[in-house]
Amino acid sequence: MLRSPEFVELTEKEYSEYIRSRKDAFYTQLPSYAHTRADEGHHAIYVGLVDDAGVVAAALVVFQPWRKLFLRAYIPFGPTLDWDDEELVEQFLGGLVQYLRQNPRVIALRFNPLVQASHYVDTKRLGDARNAARLEEVVKRVGGIQVDREFFDGGDIQVRWVYVKDIGGMSFDQVAASCKQAARTRISSEPERGIEVQFLDASQFAVLEDVMASTAERTAMPELHKSTFGYYKDLLNHCGPDVVMIPAAFLHCAEYSAGMSDKINQIDIELTALAQLEHEKTSAGKTLSKKQHLRQSELAAERETYCRHRADAERISAAHGDVVPLAASYFVTTPYEFVYLISGAYREYQSFGGVYAIHREMLMRATTRGVDRYNFFGITGDFSQHATDAGVLDFKRQFRGNVEEYVGTFDVPIRHLLARKTAAIGLVFPRQI
Repeated sequence: MLRSPEFVELTEKEYSEYIRSRKDAFYTQLPSYAHTRADEGHHAIYVGLVDDAGVVAAALVVFQPWRKLFLRAYIPFGPTLDWDDEELVEQFLGGLVQYLRQNPRVIALRFNPLVQASHYVDTKRLGDARNAARLEEVVKRVGGIQVDREFFDGGDIQVRWVYVKDIGGMSFDQVAASCKQAARTRISSEPERGIEVQFLDASQFAVLEDVMASTAERTAMPELHKSTFGYYKDLLNHCGPDVVMIPAAFLHCAEYSAGMSDKINQIDIELTALAQLEHEKTSAGKTLSKKQHLRQSELAAERETYCRHRADAERISAAHGDVVPLAASYFVTTPYEFVYLISGAYREYQSFGGVYAIHREMLMRATTRGVDRYNFFGITGDFSQHATDAGVLDFKRQFRGNVEEYVGTFDVPIRHLLARKTAAIGLVFPRQI
């Protein structure tokens, strides 16, 4: 006789075997995330529902300290289970609440599952997703509520809208061809000579920090706290460079200038040949064809551009040295997804296309690995040109993906008297991602 699912604490081995089989597991539900949080002094456990077939639902739960004595249980972007199975969802959440009530220090549970609230094509909303309303009803039945705040309200709410490009089964050339023209042009070809993408290790973390600080100064993006960078560095140390990738685009000024000079020389050769041809035709009472005149104009414009780029590189070299960072990003990867977690660029160097060079490199790696999703991650959910992240969203949309809107964040009181008392002052915890 088959046994009913039983809620239990899992070993890391049991949990890892289950989570490896799930394409929908976000990186914050991987054991490496638990190890990172443990280094910061946060206790983490693995729990799940188990039946005769094995683990059928699971979560990594992090315990966050509050006022020294108490704890809040938190499941970042989880749990991981079949959200179409309403009975399973209720069994898991109900079992988790009962489990947490055994610990007198735990006052609340917070989780923000990757359950879509709406379906989109690009930024156009098509309608409600079927699981959203059912999940809200289940959460109510276990005593929980939806948190009516967004990540930009501050504190400890995670993003609810992301922008994702589905690249499953596509080659890099197919991905590039599927982008809008601006992105397609920039990522289809190799970067200019002298622009190189390198991957930073923990000893080079200051490059990412400086780029992000510069980006925060000129945008509405909040500046990242030192503890956040500490977490990112710890995650790199636990996961390794194959999982956490920190690509940075660098300008090698002398090499770039030499490349521009080569292009200018090639143009000069062609312009000289056209000038000689024009002289010969004029001597014979003829003129260059319309196509040849157009080519002269195109070459002259290209030459001016290359001269300007060469002068820019020489000016930058004189002020900052031969090698200068242009942009840097932080990616976390799973076997099924690349997550573009944070990124920044120096405004004064944007014409060199460092960010596009990074995405070209990362999309090539993503398609080589055969991942399904290239996740550009957080957006505000305001798709108007007045949004604080309008420019960021416009950039992401160049790659032709779709918005994913999740149901948001839920709180379940574990100690009701304490939960009511603390609700008035707010339980604010450090951002987790």
